[in-house]
Amino acid sequence: MHTQDSLTDQAQTLPALQSEASLPLESRIAALLAANTRVVLLTIVSTQGHVARKAGTRVLCTEQGFDGSLGGGLFEQRVQEEALRCLKSGESCLFAYTGVDDAGRGERQVLCEYLSSANGLLFSLAADLKANGGRGTWMVDISQPARPLRSLVLSDQPAKLPPEWQELLFAGQVRVDALLSTKILQKNGGKAFLQNDQGSSFYVEPIAIAPVLLICGTSAEARATAALAAQCAFTIDVADDQPQFLTHDYFPAARTLCHLPGMDELLATMKISHEHYVLIMTERHKLDCSILRQVLSSRATYIGMYGGRAKREAIFAELRALGIPSTELACVRCPVGLSIGADTPQETAVSIVAELLAARAGTLKHYRSLGN
Repeated sequence: MHTQDSLTDQAQTLPALQSEASLPLESRIAALLAANTRVVLLTIVSTQGHVARKAGTRVLCTEQGFDGSLGGGLFEQRVQEEALRCLKSGESCLFAYTGVDDAGRGERQVLCEYLSSANGLLFSLAADLKANGGRGTWMVDISQPARPLRSLVLSDQPAKLPPEWQELLFAGQVRVDALLSTKILQKNGGKAFLQNDQGSSFYVEPIAIAPVLLICGTSAEARATAALAAQCAFTIDVADDQPQFLTHDYFPAARTLCHLPGMDELLATMKISHEHYVLIMTERHKLDCSILRQVLSSRATYIGMYGGRAKREAIFAELRALGIPSTELACVRCPVGLSIGADTPQETAVSIVAELLAARAGTLKHYRSLGN
């Protein structure tokens, strides 16, 4: 039997899980459950006040340790103790915490959800959904916190649904309901929330599709940027017209490595869409100009080009001469990255990924107005 002190010591000394940080959480859970590893998924389901992490923050716990952070402080220590109890007992719980500590000031509720191999198929489907750009929403009935019921609402029927996944449809763990999914996604601005209704409690969490970072080029700066961006939940695709560095030795986190001579047909080959953030980093003037011309006609959320102001003005002048209006060129970030005095490839990666995160969060205009 664990005492309070022994649980505290165990929570403090367990190592962090050694996981592929670039993989979506659903994929990591599916892999762990496929290996018959017991898992507790810690999810902040509601908050009030000023706290470090909001609803939707998730952390994994296994016998090997914890993967992620809920904000730190005494709050996280207490949650870890509850997670260890759940891991030992094989039951879930809803943990409530109110107080002031390093993780903030206010109320937080955390679902410590015990998962076993029986949950593996559902998380595998969710991982597949994310990987293929599908839309869906997690719904977790926590009316009985010790035995939460998790289900998945899909916006559309997957094109290919293996026979074993049909079992989830029949069991009610998966529903295809475009109208319900749309309503859920619109509620609370598409963010996770807890809904209490007539004695029932449901935690609702839209499945976020990881944005795709397409890096054109294989320089040292490109490699460092890919590695860091993967740790910040970007899906990494790399394309270049020179194949020697297009290997997983240089880009271990890349989903796709594409050798594209001349970088022609980039849009069609890489299927650039609104989910894409594009970095042009070949360091070859003519090639960068060709890539930028193509990408400007795409729906990419973000376009950045590595290089200085002289390069920008030269390439922009060429593109204006080809009839591309200045209003389209104005969306291109060049020099790319926030101004932090970066020098090495690793420092450059920090600068660039910071800008990507600001673009993703909608705060880039603010940082640029500060002189960046």
